[in-house]
Parts: sequence; structure tokens; C-alpha cells
Amino acid sequence: MMNQTADPPAATGNTPLKAGPFFRMAGRIALPIAAQNLAHAMITIADVIMLGFIDQNALTATSLAGQFMNVLNSFFFSVTAGASVLTAQYWGKKDTGSIKKIYGIALRFSLLFALLFFVLAFFFPKALMGIYTSDSEIVGLGARYLRIIAVTYLFQGFTQVYLAVLRSIERMALPAAAYISSLILNIVLNAVFIFGLFGAPKIGLTGVAIGTVAANLLTVVICLIDSFLHKEVRLRFSCMLTKSRLLLTDMLKLSVPALFNDLGWGLGGALYPAILGHLAGGTDAIAADSVASIANALGTVLCFAFGNATSIIIGKSIVENDRKTTMLYSRRMLLATLVMCACGSGLVFAVKPLVITFFAGRLTPAALGYLDLMFIINSIFIWGEGINTCLIIGCFRAGGEAS
Repeated sequence: MMNQTADPPAATGNTPLKAGPFFRMAGRIALPIAAQNLAHAMITIADVIMLGFIDQNALTATSLAGQFMNVLNSFFFSVTAGASVLTAQYWGKKDTGSIKKIYGIALRFSLLFALLFFVLAFFFPKALMGIYTSDSEIVGLGARYLRIIAVTYLFQGFTQVYLAVLRSIERMALPAAAYISSLILNIVLNAVFIFGLFGAPKIGLTGVAIGTVAANLLTVVICLIDSFLHKEVRLRFSCMLTKSRLLLTDMLKLSVPALFNDLGWGLGGALYPAILGHLAGGTDAIAADSVASIANALGTVLCFAFGNATSIIIGKSIVENDRKTTMLYSRRMLLATLVMCACGSGLVFAVKPLVITFFAGRLTPAALGYLDLMFIINSIFIWGEGINTCLIIGCFRAGGEAS
């Protein structure tokens, strides 16, 4: 079943779409994903800016604590990669029964990983922070933050799978709306607890953590309401208990190779700040890296959107067994992704002076020096991230070649 998919959107028979209609169709798929990505990026940006009003140590501590979530995301991405490809294929056949089984299988794995990471973060936060730095103040701040946000791992174990399945059945609006809603709540609560608005206590880093938990909980509520209103991916505990050897095998064929790839990226990204944290001046470098995440978050919004849209388009085109058409669509999506990478890289350079000006006086001179260099590095790194997303996730995995 892995290589059986539906007709390309709006195409007839084996006739490929012309360039104009194709890119309009790609835009209809990619732009809602971009809106979701932008909302997610704005959550990161809002946290960094708000933490800048506290102090550099708070910024550094949350950045290091967030690395644990980045590793967990590698597991989530591998699970959702397999679920997304299979869901897109069965959606082409309008087989909602199999989609629910796929959803249940993915949810089992996702929640299992989430539970493991929750236990580690909640019960051993200081040990985890000690991996990244020997600074006792940073360890204490990060451990307090990590213990509070640990519950969000369980929330995301559900929402990441649910929203990935929705995107694969071409319901793009709900994921974007969920992230935008959580963004607004996150910003409001951050401001309330950092600045003590409306008579609330000024609880700084703890308030930021509470805002993050509340925002993730809102996403869960939105997903639960949606699942009861729509039958395609309705949440039932029986779905997680359903057994299907064929679907499980197909899922593992896609997800296990993806896990090794994503885990390599995740661990590499997590080791980078761990090395910085134990160097002389590491606190300054980590603070700068945290602020530089603004550049990466903004710059990858569109290239990630078109890269992920590729998996939906390619997954639905393969059913025609027309290699020429599929290759044509792949080349077009790679071209679109390259254009988006250029836009993202240009955006990084455009916002660099604004960000550096804002954080002048909030970061040490050494951290500001690192920040300037990290913006340049991120502007180049965006190209690799965008191209890899399009080719590895969009073309290869959607084509059934996950290894």
C-alpha cells in the first residue's frame, strides 16, 4: 500500500499540470503550512524577546532547557513522517478506516516517547541541565523551567500527530488556527507574568514556563474539539488499541529510517550548545545562539512549508505510475523551495540590525559579537535545511524511499 496513492490534485489521467496551475495548487497547500510555521516561529521569537526583558541568564537557561525538547522532536518527526505519508496515500482512496488505524499506531509511539521524556525532565531536571553547563545559577534556573514545561511533552505527543494527519488529508486551516491561537495566548501570558500586568505577580522565568504550558494546553483543547466534530480523525482510545500488521510494518519502514536521520540532526543540534556551555565564555555564546534562533525561525518558514508540501504532492502523484510526471513535480517543488530559501536568507540579513539593536544593553558585548556571526551562519544554514526538507522528507520519503 505504501506506493499506492491518489490522482494528482486537479490533474486528469497521466497529464501533468502546467506550471501555472501547478504552482497555484502548491501555494494552496504550502501557504497554510507556512502560516502554521510562522505562528510556531513567533512563539519562539516572543519567548526570546520577552526573556530579554528579564536577563541574559534567563535567556541562556531556557535555551539550554529547550534542547531536550529538540531531541524529543526528532522522535516526533520520525513518527509523523511515517504517519503523514501513509495517511496521504490512504486519503487518496478515501479509506478513513485505515487512516484512523494509522493515527492510532502513530499516537501510541508518540505518547510513549513523550512519557519517557516527561519522566526524565520532571524528575531529573538538574541532571539534564548539568549536561549543558556547569554554571550553578544557569542549572538552577533551567531546572525550574524544565520541570514546569515537562508536561507539554505529553501535550505535544498528541497534538503533533493529530495536526500532521490533518495536513495529510488536506485540512490545512485547523493546524494554522491552533498555532496562531496558542501564539496569542503565549504572548499575553508572558507579558502578564513578566511585567506584572493586571495585578499579576512578576514571576519572570516561571511565568514564561506557565505561559508555554497554557499555550500547549489550548492546542490540545482545539484538537480535541475538532476530533469530536469531524469523523475522519476522531479521537477514540480504541484507535490506539487497534492492531494491523500491514500498517504497522509500513509505518516502521518509513519511520525507523527517518528516526535515524532526524535523531542525528536532533542530537547534533543538542550537542552543539552542550559544547558551548562548558567552554570559557559559553554563557555568552549560548545567549547569542538563543537570540539567533529568531533568524532561523523566520528564515525557514516558507522553505519548510514548500518542502513539506512536496511530500503531499508527490505522495498523491505516485499512483499514476508516471515517473516522468512525478520527477517533473519534484523538480518544480525543489525550484520553489530554492526561491523560498533565497527569500528566507534575505530576511535574516534584513532583521539582523533590528535584533542586534534591540538586544544591545541586554546582552554582554561578547554575546553581541557572537550574535553578529551567528546571523551570518544561519543565513547560509537555511539553504541546507530547506533543500534537505524538500528532497529527503518531500521527495524520498513520500516516494517510499525512507532509507
